[in-house]
Formats: sequence, C-alpha cells, structure tokens
Amino acid sequence: MHYKKIYDFTDDINPLGTSKRVKNSLRKSIKHIESYNEPSVFRFIRYLERLFHIKEENILLGHGFNHIFFSVLKRLKGKKILIPSPVSNSYRIFTEGGDIEILPYKTDIKDDNYCNIKDLSQLFDKVDLIILPNPHNITGKTLNNKQLDEIISLAEDMKKTVIIDESLIDYTDIPAYGEHIVRKDYSLIIRTFSTYHGLAGLPLGYAIGPAVFLKDLKKIIYPFSFETSPLACSSALVSMKDTRYKKRTYEYIGLEKAYIKESLKNYKEIRVIDRGCNFLILELEEKKDTLLDFFYKKGINIDIYEESDRLFVRLPIKKHRFNAHFVKTLKNMIGEAG
Repeated sequence: MHYKKIYDFTDDINPLGTSKRVKNSLRKSIKHIESYNEPSVFRFIRYLERLFHIKEENILLGHGFNHIFFSVLKRLKGKKILIPSPVSNSYRIFTEGGDIEILPYKTDIKDDNYCNIKDLSQLFDKVDLIILPNPHNITGKTLNNKQLDEIISLAEDMKKTVIIDESLIDYTDIPAYGEHIVRKDYSLIIRTFSTYHGLAGLPLGYAIGPAVFLKDLKKIIYPFSFETSPLACSSALVSMKDTRYKKRTYEYIGLEKAYIKESLKNYKEIRVIDRGCNFLILELEEKKDTLLDFFYKKGINIDIYEESDRLFVRLPIKKHRFNAHFVKTLKNMIGEAG
C-alpha cells in the first residue's frame, strides 16, 4: 500500500529533533529501565531549584502539559476558562467533554500588543481560570514580568487561578518568571519537554508555583515522586544543559525564517509577521476553503485562523525540505489564483 507523504505544520517540535547528547545519554541510561532509579528524578528537581532559585515544594512533575493541566481542572470547582484569542486547537481538546467552556478574549493578530490588561481583567469575574500562553502560541506575542505581575495581582485579588503556559518559551529570550510565581497564591507556570526539547516520546512537564497550591495538585497527580519517568527526567536534564543544542536551534530557525521571508518578499498578497518565536505568521487574502483544499492536495497540514476578511497561516519552522515544499506550494497557489 502506498502512503502519501504528509508535511505537518501543526506542531512546534524542534526542527533539529532531539539533542544528540540526549540520544547518547539514553543509550547509557537504558540499563536503568527496569528500576525506578529515583536519583535521576531528584537530580532533575535539584537542577530546577537552582535554575529558578526556588524550593522543591514549589515544583511539581507530570507527564507533559496536558497531564498537569487536567489536574488543575480537577481541582477547580468551576470550568470556565479565559484565554486571549486566537485560541489554539491544543486548548480546544479540553472542551470536547462538554464540561468546560472557553471564553476567548478577542485580540488582533496584527497588533503587537498582547492584550489590554484593563479590558482583560474586567472578564475575571465571569471565569474560574485564566490561561496566559507566554509566548502566545498563535500570535507569538509575549508578556514581560511587569505585565504578568499586574495581571496576576488583579486575578489573585479575586481569588482566580492563573496558568502561564510557557511551552514555547525556550524558543525565545523571555526572562524566567519562576522566582515571582512562588510568591503568589493561586497561580502557576507550566512547561513541557515535548516541543523545544523534542521529547514527546518521553512525556514530561513541570509546574512551578506556591507550595500549598502544588501540594493539592500532587495528591491528584501522583502519591510518589517515582511515578515520573526516570529516563524522561535524565533526558530532560541533559537537554537543558546542552548549550550547543540551544545555539544550533536558534541559528537554524533564524536561517530558515530568513529563507522563507526572502522567498516571499516579492508577493504583495502575503505579509510575513515574525515576533521572535519558532514560527512565522503569514497574512493572506485567500478564502479559507480554497487554501485548505489546495494545501491538502499537496500533502500539507496547516493551521489557519480568520480575522475580519483576512486569513492567517501559522507556520512553525520545520526542516528545510518541509519549508521549501511549503514555499513552493504557496507560490503555485498564488500563481494559479492570479
């Protein structure tokens, strides 16, 4: 049976794949696969303590973002969530059961401002949870620590839970907020190793937050620390320490962004938006159905977002042959439309 090659532009996995140092460490660590090997879990926790200048009581480990997020939802009495729009499809999976309602806070993709904090805060009394992707996983917009402090302070005055989703933060130079979050009461940060670190096959994530909040979550997630995979923890630690991997990732993404921008610069129908994350945003004049159908026939999966009479394609940077195929397909489509 012949399978058509799929070019998937709907995830944020590092185009370089998993760090080579991680792969080498896994070969050495495989001998521990039959045991809990708790020391590797504790070494990972100690590293997070030093990195963020926090204590073990302020750290919670889980099997990725979704695992920890589901635990937060179980802890909440209500299930209304406020998210600055456009809302990522990764969040919408939580509404499929019917218990959860997402209240989008409308923002403009083209506007560089993340949100109007005053307008956003006026919706806090209508929801039980506020999610702040930082960077925003559709628009690439970011919040600095001062802005986060202001939003979280307003939410905590109303005893509302805030989750800062930092799943994509390693692709940016945003300063860490970990030291600040532990002084709050209802807020936490969640990070994952499935995207930037390319460890989706060894699911691992962690939350940073106030000790009392995390103590309640730990009762839901796991009763013992060794339920977190030792291999995942050791791999994550190696990846975090691999400074060469980080440098190569930045350089590769920068080069591929430059290639895409240069390839599309003469097309007035396309506006390229780059906010310094791992993806570009392409503003187009095409119709949604036409665009999706054309790319689907070429074996390309893309995420499209509509705003007024414009379409926006979120384009995460992939390997060069993927990016080149996308550029060629987009040029062909515009040529046919013209």
